Amino acid sequence: MTAPEPAPHVGDRPVWFPVDHEADAATTRVALAEEFPQTPASLLDSYAAGITTLAGQLSSAMEGTETLLGVWVMLPRGGAELGVDAAATFSLVPADADLQIGEVIDLLIGGSELHQPPDVQEVDTASGPSTLVRIRRASRSGWRGRRIELSETAAVVWLPTSTRRALLLLRTVPVDDLVLAADVAENLVALAAGIQGV
Repeated sequence: MTAPEPAPHVGDRPVWFPVDHEADAATTRVALAEEFPQTPASLLDSYAAGITTLAGQLSSAMEGTETLLGVWVMLPRGGAELGVDAAATFSLVPADADLQIGEVIDLLIGGSELHQPPDVQEVDTASGPSTLVRIRRASRSGWRGRRIELSETAAVVWLPTSTRRALLLLRTVPVDDLVLAADVAENLVALAAGIQGV
């Protein structure tokens, strides 16, 4: 049985710019120009191309396993200027109603090496209770793997319910700047808080 897709509505979060993951670069450019009319044309072209490519990659990565419901890029300086500090996706994953948060955390970790145990916090949203999970990964490179690079992924998780047999995930792409990652997680929670209709 295929789970019905929710019709999410997101509150006004100026730090997050919504991206139509099915749009081409020209359409994305129009949206950016409307939001940032003082931006030079060359920058609009560059960001529109980059954001469109990113959204397409995120969509392709989910094909066959998840239904992509939304894509956002996080703007610098609280949304005051055009730029991309981070990106987030909102997706639906068919799942049994008895799915537990520990199983979701294992799914998010995959086979990655962790730098520290996941940070897990309960979060209230307009669509009910959810869980924030922050996962800090370590990847090794260089001679004998002595160079360690860290990144963090944050995810807000809505577990399946008796009426919605699907898992909902609002999550970031990995962030390599761990100082920025704290801001990204905080802003992701603010974005999640305004999501309704799921």
